[in-house]
Amino acid sequence: MMSGGHLPVPAAAAPVTPSHHGSRSAAARMVTIDDLRFVDSRHGFTVVTTCQPDGEDCLHTLAATADAGRTWHGSQMPWGPADDASDGPRLFAFDTRHLVLDADAGGHRRWRSADGGATWQPAKEPGTATVAAAPAHSMIVAEDPEYWGGPGGPLFALSPDGSGRWLAHQPADLDDLDGDPVVAHDGGVWVTGGADGTPEWVAVSRDHGRTWHTSTTPALATGACTLLAPSTVAYLGCAGDTRPAVYRSADSGRTWRPTAAPTGWSTLVTAGAVPLCAEDAGTVYALGKRGSFERVDGAPPATALAGAGAYAVLVTGDAAGVSYYLSIDGTAWREITPGT
Repeated sequence: MMSGGHLPVPAAAAPVTPSHHGSRSAAARMVTIDDLRFVDSRHGFTVVTTCQPDGEDCLHTLAATADAGRTWHGSQMPWGPADDASDGPRLFAFDTRHLVLDADAGGHRRWRSADGGATWQPAKEPGTATVAAAPAHSMIVAEDPEYWGGPGGPLFALSPDGSGRWLAHQPADLDDLDGDPVVAHDGGVWVTGGADGTPEWVAVSRDHGRTWHTSTTPALATGACTLLAPSTVAYLGCAGDTRPAVYRSADSGRTWRPTAAPTGWSTLVTAGAVPLCAEDAGTVYALGKRGSFERVDGAPPATALAGAGAYAVLVTGDAAGVSYYLSIDGTAWREITPGT
């Protein structure tokens, strides 16, 4: 089971289209969806990587939807062919028009689009400049300062035109951070992390990264912790914790209360404001109104599960064929086909 924005699909049978493998005959392919992002309930973007079954000779396209994933339009992107599936992009979607893509191509490592991916231009690399707080319309993201030659990082205020600056005030080092920052419903920015075997911590900023309030939690840091803040309540879970629980906080992370999680759960996302988790066997559970995780009978068995804005995205299947599904409430699931 995997979580996050990267959904690998082994040897998936993908129909051939001009944006994938041109006139080649249809055959088993390995399809990977990277960074599926919905900017609202209708508009979303994803990078589709199509490789040979051995994971080599990969081609890439940007897929966009304007009708909640019912139809998808493919377009070219500056990230060209790659030798293998381990070469991955990173897509940031600000709105329906402004996109930033981290992809090493043509001597540039960062690209920007102001027309929804129709055209791309090289963007200025981060450099070493810092800023006290993230400017309006920017997003705070986690970057690798060694890759970009930054002053320490890892939090960076990224602007829609691909420029930006490192935050002058950092709540943690890169090695201690679990995933990207999470933006709550009220605009607060949340991050979490911790050294393995120690209490997981949560830091919250309500002034665009100028100051951070940090508190420890009952969760045990495992390097696989997930933080969610879909509503006035935040949720934290650490896969592999000796105490199988998901913790909830209703006071900006100051205190946390446990909710029993299914044994063997390994991923945690939200569909709308509903927390979902899945176990290694693929069973999906949703946090019900009674405060406990209950099996979702209508969900397909999950090979992978990830968050995508307002939606949860689920992939099911194996080498014989795969399918992708979206849900905005964790109960009803609808198939999507961004890779075809």
